[in-house]
Amino acid sequence: QRKMDKAKSELINANGELLQDNSNIPAAAYTMMDYGVCPNGRTKCDIGGNPAGASSKIYHPTPAGYLGTSNCLLCRFFYSGPAFLGGLQMLCNEISLECKASTATIDELRQKITKLEDEQYQHLRDKEAFKKSHELALTEAHYEQDVTRFDSLVRDLIVTIRLSMHSIDILNSKIHGAKTS
Repeated sequence: QRKMDKAKSELINANGELLQDNSNIPAAAYTMMDYGVCPNGRTKCDIGGNPAGASSKIYHPTPAGYLGTSNCLLCRFFYSGPAFLGGLQMLCNEISLECKASTATIDELRQKITKLEDEQYQHLRDKEAFKKSHELALTEAHYEQDVTRFDSLVRDLIVTIRLSMHSIDILNSKIHGAKTS
């Protein structure tokens, strides 16, 4: 509990806001990960997302992402800070690698779609039946699925970078504060 109380002044969420007073949450409930802290023991993922409406007190689930359905990075309860910079960097590297692999898959699918669409055009121009319609539709569906996954990865990467930058800002303010004292 003392360690958590000491670290609270350096914990931020993805928006760069400092940890709110969670004194009603026992330290035993906190789940520590390499990249941050969940003060709810990863039990409130189903209400960790955005509000359902402008003034709603009902919240959506945390959006799924690189970390799965318990995507702490996008959870409103999740906090990180300077102590977690190593874990945030590791997560950035992992997500970047996934983005690169996803980009390669998207490129391959886009090339296959272009080839199938060219074939379809040739068949239609020659007034012949195009027998690969199912393959084209399936490839387009896979393409859309991979693009959606890529968007999710990029969103998580941006949030992870933002958490890292806010953590660095906290460190810099402590360093500059120490020099002026």
